[in-house]
Amino acid sequence: MELEVCGINYQIGIYDVFHKERPEIPIVATEATSTFGVRGCYETRKEYNEIASYDEEASDWGNTVRDTWKAVMERDFVSGAFMWTGFDYLGEPSPHVWPSVSSFFGMLDLCGFPKDGYYLCKAIFSKEPVCHVLPHWNHAGKEGEIIRVMSHTNCEEAELFGNEKSAGGRIIDLFEQAIWEVPYEPGTIRLVGYQKGKIAAASERKTTGTAANLQMCPWRENIAGNGQDAMPVAVVAVDAEGQEVPDAENMLQITVEGGILLGACNGNPNCHEDLFSSQRSLFHGRCLAVICPEPFAETVTLSARSVTGEKLLSGSVTIPVASCGQIPSVPSVTEHYLIQWKITANVFLERPDVMQKVEEFDMNSWEDIWVGQEYGVSKKLENAQGMYAIYRTKTTIVPQMNGHRAVLYFYSVWGNCEFYINGIERGECKHLWTEAYSIPLKEEEAGEAEIRILVQSNNTGAGLHSLVVIR
Repeated sequence: MELEVCGINYQIGIYDVFHKERPEIPIVATEATSTFGVRGCYETRKEYNEIASYDEEASDWGNTVRDTWKAVMERDFVSGAFMWTGFDYLGEPSPHVWPSVSSFFGMLDLCGFPKDGYYLCKAIFSKEPVCHVLPHWNHAGKEGEIIRVMSHTNCEEAELFGNEKSAGGRIIDLFEQAIWEVPYEPGTIRLVGYQKGKIAAASERKTTGTAANLQMCPWRENIAGNGQDAMPVAVVAVDAEGQEVPDAENMLQITVEGGILLGACNGNPNCHEDLFSSQRSLFHGRCLAVICPEPFAETVTLSARSVTGEKLLSGSVTIPVASCGQIPSVPSVTEHYLIQWKITANVFLERPDVMQKVEEFDMNSWEDIWVGQEYGVSKKLENAQGMYAIYRTKTTIVPQMNGHRAVLYFYSVWGNCEFYINGIERGECKHLWTEAYSIPLKEEEAGEAEIRILVQSNNTGAGLHSLVVIR
């Protein structure tokens, strides 16, 4: 089969090399960019795992947004690129490690709030005039210090004004953009974009007052009452004039009436707050709450108030619930995982007493073994044909689960096995290889329970080979 299109991850430097060798084959950048930035951050402080959003720092394997799209768009044999990534995501906090907990790659943060890179992409891709200026203009304590101001525009020329005084105009290169270095003075910076000498677009940042209120910004005007719909709502700190305060960091208490708070986030890649908590701190002026209506609710009211800071901030919004039929669905299956087990420290040539007494202080006769999706078989039972071992664990058995009497389910067991619950034998199996096994639980077994399994190897191994659940 002939190669019709060549996919290249990153490595913008080999586009021309490949094209010279195979000019008839077009290229697509199947993974590209991997540039770093934090929403609202304009000073890299490595000791705090913070990275400025000037599109200047990329991964060792990647490139900045500007360098990537310059390489792609200036070559007609490169059809496009898939950017890593649109959204930030939990995990892979490169270039950092713990205590960072999410990626830095996204054009949007974990909440879907735009970083400055979003506007850079908009300028590169859009046909209509785009003008965005960064950073914000709240830099108390830095009066007189030089601040780097950057354009994200697709206009032919751009001019920066500080408190209505021109800091100079620039011819705009779509990929390089333009930078001004200006002394900080509270007030307003304004970027004006020109096409053919006429104003085509503008963007400005103002020094705000301190946070005075919370503004709620629902994603839509209403939410469907179908049992499946959810609504993200941005919670934004604003000053007395209604301007977003980009340096507000207050901790908020979130409440919901007529609905449920599914979770909250603030987009900070270094934040360790519980995503399911009703308390959430603002990060650079905003956070996000996700809500859903209770059954038969006509409205859902989301409220938030600050619990830190000198001034009480508060805000609320009431969202109508649109009446509509429930969407048919199959309920999810709830499973209680039994992961932490004990296994006899030794294997036995003769059948042992399954219910042998266990002292709490006994650290020699038993050892821990974790039972998961791909592990749980002890190495002691490898090539130990005819040998015995005992597994045991403690759990709580519920009488009903998923609308029926609970079942003890073994995804995969191996060998000759006898199963005991609270000292009573409840089943046995003889599996030459790994197979599933289940035990319907009895009503009288509800409550605290000890489960023991006597395992005998009948070939090259035996034991719990995968997950054990109550479902």
